[in-house]
Amino acid sequence: MYTRSQRSPIPEYYTYTRWLLVLIFVVLIVICFGSFANAKAVENVRSNATFLMSSLFAHRSSILFAKSSKPDSADIYVSKSVSISTTVLGQKFDYTIKVGNKGPSVSKQVLMIDTLPDNIDYQSSVVSVGAITVNGKIVTWELGDMNVAALETLTLTVVTVKKGTFRNKANLKSQTPDCNKCNQAISPQVQCYDFADIGIQKTVNKDSVLLGDTFEYKLKVSNKGPLTAQSTYVIDTLPKQLEFVSASLSVGTFGINDNNFKWTVGDVPNGQSAEAILKVKAVHPGVFTNSAIVYEQSSDPVLEDTISTSPTVIIYENADVSVFKVANQSVIALNDEFYYTVTVKNSGPTSAKMIKVADTLSESLEYIGAEAGSGIINWEPNQRLISWDSFDLSNGEEVVLKLKVKAIKIGELKNIASVKSSVTDNNLSNNTSECIKNVIGLRIPNVFSPNGDDINDTFVIDGIEAWHHNELTVMNRWGNNVFYKENYKNDWNGSSLLPGTYFYVITVSNETTQQQVFTGWVLIK
Repeated sequence: MYTRSQRSPIPEYYTYTRWLLVLIFVVLIVICFGSFANAKAVENVRSNATFLMSSLFAHRSSILFAKSSKPDSADIYVSKSVSISTTVLGQKFDYTIKVGNKGPSVSKQVLMIDTLPDNIDYQSSVVSVGAITVNGKIVTWELGDMNVAALETLTLTVVTVKKGTFRNKANLKSQTPDCNKCNQAISPQVQCYDFADIGIQKTVNKDSVLLGDTFEYKLKVSNKGPLTAQSTYVIDTLPKQLEFVSASLSVGTFGINDNNFKWTVGDVPNGQSAEAILKVKAVHPGVFTNSAIVYEQSSDPVLEDTISTSPTVIIYENADVSVFKVANQSVIALNDEFYYTVTVKNSGPTSAKMIKVADTLSESLEYIGAEAGSGIINWEPNQRLISWDSFDLSNGEEVVLKLKVKAIKIGELKNIASVKSSVTDNNLSNNTSECIKNVIGLRIPNVFSPNGDDINDTFVIDGIEAWHHNELTVMNRWGNNVFYKENYKNDWNGSSLLPGTYFYVITVSNETTQQQVFTGWVLIK
C-alpha cells in the first residue's frame, strides 16, 4: 500500500485527459454566455480552445499508440491422446502428442516436456521432427523453431510398471512470447490392473452324431499374463442329451457330479496353457450347444474370454432293426406243408417306429396263412406279397411272424424278407434275410431198356438220394413181388424179368418229414 508521499505517479495520458475536460467545460461556458460578451473575444476563445483540444487529442493518440505496440509473438499448442483405457502390468501402449503453431510469428526453440507418472516407464519414441531426451521420468522433445501452421507428432511408447489409475500431462516452452498461455495437455485416464488374463476355448470333434455314439470336447485354458493365474478351475455343465464317459487332462484333477464337470487346473504361469479332453455319449436326441467357464483366485479384467461356447451339436435318433427268416424243416418234400418264421428285432439304441416287413413268396409255394404277436398282416395274391406292418419295437424287443406254406413244385425255393422303419437305421446289412431251400420229390421213369447199351439200362429214380430212407417194391401183373430193395441206389436193371409192364411202390422218409409213398407202373423193354 502506498503512502501519500509514495503515491504511484499518474500516467501522462491521464493528465492530458484532465486538462481536456477543463477546456471543454470553459468552452461550454463561453458558448452559453456568448451573447452577453464581445463577439470577437468569444471567437478568439473558441479558436484557442479548438487548437488546444486538437493538440491534446493528437498527443494522447500518440501516447496510446505507443502503449499498445508489442514485440513478435506466437500461439503454440499441444494435444495428447492414448491408445487404451485399461491395461495390465507389463503391457505396452502408446501416447500420441501433437504440437502446432497458430502464429502469427515463428516460435523459437520449442520444447515439449512430459513427466511420466510412477505407473509407467519410457520404452521408445518416434518423432516427425526434432530429438528426444529422457532423464528418468522426464521426456523432453526438442522441436527447434516452428513456422506458422506447423504441426508435428510424437508417438511415445511406454510400459506399465505399477497398478493404479493415472493421467499424463505434456507442457510447452518457447523463447518466443506466447499470446495464449494455455500450453499444456492432459491425457485421458488409464487404469492398470495387476491380474492375470485367463481365458478358455472349447471345441468339439463332431457337429452331428447318432444316438448312442460317443464324441469328444476339447477344453484349452490359456493365461495371457502378466501374472500367474492362481487356483484356476473350470466348470462345464453337460446338457441333458449327454452322458459323461471319461476325461483326459494335461494337468490337474477332475470330478463329475450330476453332469457337472469340474476341472481343477491349479496355477497357470504367464504364457502357459492346459488342455482337457472330455469324452461323452449321446443319450437323448436334440440340438444343443455347451459352454465352459474358467475361474481364477483374483478378478480378471478381461471377462470376455473366460467363457467359451462350443459349436452346435445335433443328435439324431436311430434304431438297428434286423430281420431273420428261417424254415422249420431242413428237408422239404413236394406237397409238404411247413412254416417260415420271420423274426424282427430292434437292437436300439432308440425305439423303432412304424416298422414294415415285406416278403414275396416263390411260385413253388402255396400260401396257407400267417400269424404274429403284433402288427397287421396282408396277403396280396396277385403280387404274391406278404406285408406285415404298423408296429413298433423298443430297444432290445423282438417279434415273430409265423408263415404257413405248402411246397407245390420241385426245385429251389428262394425267399427274401426285408424290414424298414421310420427311424434312421445306419446298419442296413441286417435289413434283409434270404432263405433258400430245395423241394425234393421223385421223378420216376415209366420205361427202361436193360439191353447193355449203357443207355437207360437201369430203373433210375431222380431225387431218391435226397431221402434218408427209401424202399422199392416191384410187382408183376398178378401182384407178386419180383424185386424189393431198401435204400435203393438206382441200380436195378430187371434182367431176370421178361419184357412187360410192372408195378412199383416207392416209400421214402426223412427225419423232419412224414413218410411219402409213390405208386405207378414201368415198362421193361
